[in-house]
Amino acid sequence: MVQLPTLSLLSLSLSFLFARGYSISFKRSAVQLETDISTVAAEISSLDTQVTAFPATGGSLLQVLATHTAITNLEGGITTATTDLVAAGPLDEVNATAIVTALQDLVPVFLDALNKLSIKEPSVAAASSAGKALFLSDLKNLKAATDLFLEDLAAAVPPDLQEEVREIQEELDGGFGTAITAYS
Repeated sequence: MVQLPTLSLLSLSLSFLFARGYSISFKRSAVQLETDISTVAAEISSLDTQVTAFPATGGSLLQVLATHTAITNLEGGITTATTDLVAAGPLDEVNATAIVTALQDLVPVFLDALNKLSIKEPSVAAASSAGKALFLSDLKNLKAATDLFLEDLAAAVPPDLQEEVREIQEELDGGFGTAITAYS
């Protein structure tokens, strides 16, 4: 009988699993989640900048597409954060507090971007016949991603922080409601 070293057996087993299309899920950390929140912060800032630059009248198709890209990039960042949040599992008090505080700091900029999107609806509609429908779809998708993240976060933080997460969600729901109504 041929004796293979243990490491070789492990390598062969892992190679087989990867070759068969199986993935191995590694637990992500709160540090990764904090990195994700920083990415989301940059995406929110980018969206706010893009919407601020969108003119109140006379917008172009190029500006519609650039804003669409900013919205979908933000949605992607939030989706990644949700995946990492679920993989990280329950958060301890220190990490949960840091994450909730970081999110609270993002709310005003996020609401500002949503408000500006609402105000600029006439310009979006004038720039592209499909722009209004595109933004409506984008906003609904972004809201769904944001809601899922905040629901998962509320489940992952200690009980004393759950109400703060719900308050963030309520504030953002108001902003999304206004923006979605404008494009409906």
